[in-house]
Amino acid sequence: MIVISRNGTTTVYTGWRAWLIAALMAIAIFGCLVLTCVFLLGFALTLRVVLLLVVPAVVIAGMIAAAFKG
Repeated sequence: MIVISRNGTTTVYTGWRAWLIAALMAIAIFGCLVLTCVFLLGFALTLRVVLLLVVPAVVIAGMIAAAFKG
């Protein structure tokens, strides 16, 4: 049973309509979770690639600078 109150009016859904609403809500929540996981995975992979490229570049630049300084 699903009870929705809007503007002082109460609507009660039972039976197959309640099951349908619950299933649609579960699909929507699952979709939001999947999108969040995909976003976080993409962010993590991007950060990893940036760190794998930037950190060695900074180390090499520091070695070159140290070689020309001394």
